[in-house]
Amino acid sequence: MARPKKKSASVSHLLVPEEPKTEWQKFLAHFEENIKLYVAGALFVLICVAIGALIRVNMLVKEQEAMTRYAEAALETDAAARLEKYQAIGDSAGRWTAEMLYMKGETAVEAGDTETARQAFEKVLSDYGDSTYAAQATDGLAFLAWNEGRLEDAVKEYEKLVGQWPGEFVARRAHYSMGQVMEELKRTEDAIAAYRKQTTVFPESSVARKAEEALQRLEKEFPDLFPDDAAEGEGTVPAEAGAIISGADAAQTGALAVEGPAPAETE
Repeated sequence: MARPKKKSASVSHLLVPEEPKTEWQKFLAHFEENIKLYVAGALFVLICVAIGALIRVNMLVKEQEAMTRYAEAALETDAAARLEKYQAIGDSAGRWTAEMLYMKGETAVEAGDTETARQAFEKVLSDYGDSTYAAQATDGLAFLAWNEGRLEDAVKEYEKLVGQWPGEFVARRAHYSMGQVMEELKRTEDAIAAYRKQTTVFPESSVARKAEEALQRLEKEFPDLFPDDAAEGEGTVPAEAGAIISGADAAQTGALAVEGPAPAETE
């Protein structure tokens, strides 16, 4: 009697891969299945990093070149030649663009090219209004307007200067210039107010002393405009009073020294 054939053991379970259990195993399985995708992604990231590095290097090189050209232009003693070098740089000097534009405006004023100066100052205000050169550019526009006889425009620029940037150096000394413009406009009371403002905003400065001298002159010409000073005896000290204030002694001793007339020489 023939014996029945013995059934062979199934090996199908040996061909089925083991199901990944941990997250790391799942990742490795996914990586093996999508290795080309991962390689392409890694290459893309490396290319982006390389491009970014090249861009940064290129920017640094350009800034270095701009700084060198700017320094060379600033060292030029002739105003016309210096202006040409500033114009050759253009409006792209990196982090020095605002400063370079302002200096171009100042150089143009020196060279007598008022239109280029105006364009440079206006460019500073329109593109770099938050920079430290915005106040100086406004002062430059005020000067141009004053120099061209546009007195009302000059007043507006000075008012803008002291209103928006009161703490800047050019603004602290602008009241004296405003007073001068007011005098040219025959607005004497406004001029007096501007000069008085100058003595309080920037006291013990050369521009404050000029303002005091202007007040002395106007007091002689228009005494009716100084009623309080005449009534209270608070007028300015006349030059013939003979008192000479020594600033040097004040710096050394901490108090103002009044020098009287020199003692008579004895034999």
